[in-house]
Amino acid sequence: RAASGWGVGLFGSSGESAVVAPLAAEMQGNSKPPGDPEPSRKHLVQQASSAEHVVERRHLEHVEEHRTSMVARAPLEEQEKDVLGGELLDEAAALAALDSWESIAVALESNDPARQELALRQLRDWIVRGEADQAQAMSEVGDELVMMVMEANASSAEIQTLACAALFRMIEANTEFQGLAAFHHGVETLLTSLQEHLHSSAELAEAACWALEELTLSEDCCQEFVDFKGIAQVTLCLELYPADAGVQEAANLVIANIANCRGVREQLASGNVLFLVTKSMREHEGDPQVQEAVCKVIEHSCSSASLAQKLQGLGVAALLDTALGSHQDQLADSVQRAKDALRAALPY
Repeated sequence: RAASGWGVGLFGSSGESAVVAPLAAEMQGNSKPPGDPEPSRKHLVQQASSAEHVVERRHLEHVEEHRTSMVARAPLEEQEKDVLGGELLDEAAALAALDSWESIAVALESNDPARQELALRQLRDWIVRGEADQAQAMSEVGDELVMMVMEANASSAEIQTLACAALFRMIEANTEFQGLAAFHHGVETLLTSLQEHLHSSAELAEAACWALEELTLSEDCCQEFVDFKGIAQVTLCLELYPADAGVQEAANLVIANIANCRGVREQLASGNVLFLVTKSMREHEGDPQVQEAVCKVIEHSCSSASLAQKLQGLGVAALLDTALGSHQDQLADSVQRAKDALRAALPY
């Protein structure tokens, strides 16, 4: 890795460390509380429980044994087919060769999009196995390398989606890693990907929004997000994929983070962003995770009297009552915080 020019460890230089450390400290104040994760789609879909980690690891070991046996049985010429022409080995053999973090990094550093796609898929899937894998992925592969692959393959929606998902898993709930990704222009990279492929891929829209939700926990990243027209793009996610609960939840959580940043929250007053937020709540009445995401938007937006007034005009009081009636056990606290914030902003 050192010879390849990508550096060793998490930080490439003392200057980089000096920038990331205060940003990570600032993000700590807005970080998620310790303990078990809330019952969010993000955690249910993207991160397995401890028991599931065991099952996942056993499954991966079984798949690896199967791939190894396939490679052993294949004739040598099949394993090496058309390497001179630049084509990959048989996919099973290629995946079997990605058996370490170093091998993933080497594949990502290649100029072969097919190899890079397989490596991103392996990277994304390996990080699910546990928190220790998240640290290894950052130290031995690195978020910057993933973003460079994104820049080199800007037209590939599949590579962009896999890279967004891998970045999300690399920085999730870790302020140090979020700070490092922010230093490497993660917000700009993700928004560039979103802009290029938003209209054609709901999967990419959701993956990019989950990664942006992690980064916009920082007020500095919120400002960068706004500067790069992020509100318009995430609003478009809500507009283009109204029936996709995953997109709606992730996009609303990004908006909730923007509403929680004092310096930029007033930007939500323009356009139709708050209308689409309340539309999410109406059209996904049966989905507690979408409902909770919108409750967070309401709670944080009500730090501004003007935003609270706009939300009141959109009928959020009745929407909160409906959410509470439908999901009393799951949303009682979230709805109450949103109601209290609305009441405090508009006491009369």
